Amino acid sequence: MGITISIHNGMIIGYSVSFLENKLILDIETVTNEMVTATFENYLAHDFHHVQAGSILFDIDEANLNTFFVENKEQFKNCVTRIIRLCIC
Repeated sequence: MGITISIHNGMIIGYSVSFLENKLILDIETVTNEMVTATFENYLAHDFHHVQAGSILFDIDEANLNTFFVENKEQFKNCVTRIIRLCIC
């Protein structure tokens, strides 16, 4: 059995995204001052609220694809509108 390290309430030190590899990497300092790198592969999207130095990680959710599109319907509608505007101009 492996060691369990909690990243809840950890401080995000940095993150990187590779859209080509569908990968999100988070560097986190835990509440016990351990440095942890969490890698999420084959992910679709992320949504960080108020990202800045010292941001605290409260929750990570996994959602199915249908739920994701339903919950973000307005954002996709706005995105399509911007793309259409860009193509017209």
